[in-house]
Amino acid sequence: MAENKNQHYVPKFLLRRFSANNDERSINQYNKKSSRLIPQSSIDGQCSKPYFYGRNLAVERSLMSLEGFWTKITKDIIVDKMIGISNVINVLQMFSIQKSRTYVSSNDTRKLYEGSAKKVIRYFLDADEQERPLPIIKNSPVISLHNHIHDWIYLFDLSQYLLINKTKTPFIISDDPVVETNLFLHRSEYDQITGIAKAGFQSLLPISPNICILVQDSSVYHLYHENGSVFLNKNSDIIKINKVIASNSHQNFYFNEKLIDKDIQILAETSKREQPAISFFESEDYFSEGGKISKSICHYGKHPSSIHLDFSLLKLKKRPKFHHEVISGQPLRDYEWHMLARDLQRKAHASRSDITVEMIRDHPLFPHLGKWIEKYVR
Repeated sequence: MAENKNQHYVPKFLLRRFSANNDERSINQYNKKSSRLIPQSSIDGQCSKPYFYGRNLAVERSLMSLEGFWTKITKDIIVDKMIGISNVINVLQMFSIQKSRTYVSSNDTRKLYEGSAKKVIRYFLDADEQERPLPIIKNSPVISLHNHIHDWIYLFDLSQYLLINKTKTPFIISDDPVVETNLFLHRSEYDQITGIAKAGFQSLLPISPNICILVQDSSVYHLYHENGSVFLNKNSDIIKINKVIASNSHQNFYFNEKLIDKDIQILAETSKREQPAISFFESEDYFSEGGKISKSICHYGKHPSSIHLDFSLLKLKKRPKFHHEVISGQPLRDYEWHMLARDLQRKAHASRSDITVEMIRDHPLFPHLGKWIEKYVR
């Protein structure tokens, strides 16, 4: 086989943690399309496509290097049962890069560009010119990574937890392993369109059958924990969390030999629910940026899955704190942080550089942030 032809969009090191009988070569698979349970599938053939990130291998090799780093970080987290302050940025970067590198994200990116092109053509061109062919979006996996590689900065204000599974029922993993959801929005009167800056945002990544990493908005939720560790002793809680993971899957979810047949069937039924698609909304909004008045002609977003992260130790606060954004009417976690994060993300994209703690500290909005930032930037 040609070098690095089989390119994985979910790292093999993660899949190996969920392998059948800990053999690190095979994994139990449920395929949604065929409604089949496939025992002991080869890990080499899962969550991969030939030259998914391109034939020049630059992106593939960069991701392989990151995966080696993430292997060590997640192994340390599993052993130590904690996320150290020094690893918070690394974990958040893993979340944002992993979310943006999958087949689902690549497909969403293609639909976004094609949908936007249709809107622009319809808005700016005469009727007789609107039949021109749409541009072909090539290498959407790389475009997706480029667009979202700095998204971790929006997650920096979230609290981090380890969900530690103390039951006999294992956590599962899927071909789209980073779950994004929002129980607060689901139970509120606000628009249900998701977004990583929204109040109530939650994101989950299983890193072993016994541990998931959860980041979420602590101004909206109360979660009983011991120094960031949440001990789950109820089988029903594990099933609820697994339902969220299964419903987020694209075609497959995976598990080890300890998941019993009854639970596999429950998750199989849950996973068949249709995944939310990108929606486009007509608008003619005006906004000011950099002293210039601009006009937007459409917005886009995704409705969340109908299955939300909701288990016995997780509670909505009676008086949640958030910023009500007047123009959009949407609840943001922290307006100043949102503006700072957006500014640094754009600068990093323009300069093709990383976002550093020093850039956060030197930003004009830094003095207006809450006390949460102090433990990261001293």
